[in-house]
Amino acid sequence: MNQTTINHGAHLEALTWLRGLAAFFVIISHTLRATEVSYTGQDSVLAFNVLSILDLGTFGVLLFFTLSGTTLYISNVKDHKKLGLSGFYLKRFFRIWPAYVVSLVVYVAFAPLFMHWYVEPQGLWIEKQFFAPLSMETLLSYVSLTFNITGPNSLINNAYWSLPVEFQYYLIFPLLALSSRYIGAFGPVMAAAILYAIFRWDVHPFHDSKVFMLGFTFCFGVAIGYLQQHNWLRHKLPAWLGAWLLVFGVVLSAAISNAWISLPDLPVISNVWICLGVLAAASVLIVLSANIQLPAALKRGLMRYGEISYSVYLYHNLLIAVAVCALIQFDIQHAWLRFAVVLLASTVLTYFVALLSFNQVEKVFINYGRRVAAKFK
Repeated sequence: MNQTTINHGAHLEALTWLRGLAAFFVIISHTLRATEVSYTGQDSVLAFNVLSILDLGTFGVLLFFTLSGTTLYISNVKDHKKLGLSGFYLKRFFRIWPAYVVSLVVYVAFAPLFMHWYVEPQGLWIEKQFFAPLSMETLLSYVSLTFNITGPNSLINNAYWSLPVEFQYYLIFPLLALSSRYIGAFGPVMAAAILYAIFRWDVHPFHDSKVFMLGFTFCFGVAIGYLQQHNWLRHKLPAWLGAWLLVFGVVLSAAISNAWISLPDLPVISNVWICLGVLAAASVLIVLSANIQLPAALKRGLMRYGEISYSVYLYHNLLIAVAVCALIQFDIQHAWLRFAVVLLASTVLTYFVALLSFNQVEKVFINYGRRVAAKFK
């Protein structure tokens, strides 16, 4: 193993704990959404929750997009070598689609139980995943990961919205990698500008335009991967400065997400999603530029979540829904106890369900995808 490979392995570890942090932000955000409302009229809601500062679900998803672009480049593109298209697409397909479809089946099967245990629908956040009628056409659009093109969104599992977006970024990744061979990091940056122009000019047939609006996060991630692989980022920042910059970025993201500060009236970055996307890309850049040392226990926890973050993302809303049903069935009314029950389900129980999914579904199909892809080398 050469020195370059060793360096990449160390940096992929840093990106793994950052992915775990992103998963944690998404979980906390959805836990807050599930407990900020009353379901029976008798249950109380927290007047103030200190964890609101971690209400960073959107920021977490944009971190996922950026991290995907970075890790794909570092893992798949070697200096002066071609990216095997067939093998790449096969590995991506088996990495994403089987685990997703299994979770889709689980959610559809759980919907009747949720409707039985739940109260009368009130139009709340948690309900939209289970009460909307599903047609065969809708199910096919979800199975094919095209529902952001055809609509409707936010059915079955409202966290699913990002999956077709990310899968469609995989489709253009070879073009981004090819452009980097000729014009370096400028290639993915140009692609980011093109995707954003398509969004701003609204020249697309998609039902949901987020794939274009947020394309810069994935493209910037690819550009960051290029810079990392060519040793332009190695130890550019002292560890202490990198840690403080990362904390500042998270706090700034919280301030933007919670509307604690007003955004500047600028033509491009006045959009909250764009601001958070820029901060997500900056966070990945910081982590790769500084050898940030986390406390050992925190690093272990984030690494564990980071390794199974895809299954965490797939199943955390299911466990939150189960917890909401428990609140109703057991008549749990106290605000802090309600929050504790949902938080326990969204963190601890989700971890074990995600670990089961990772070991029994993800790893099986990842290995199968590698074997199939190897035949196309």
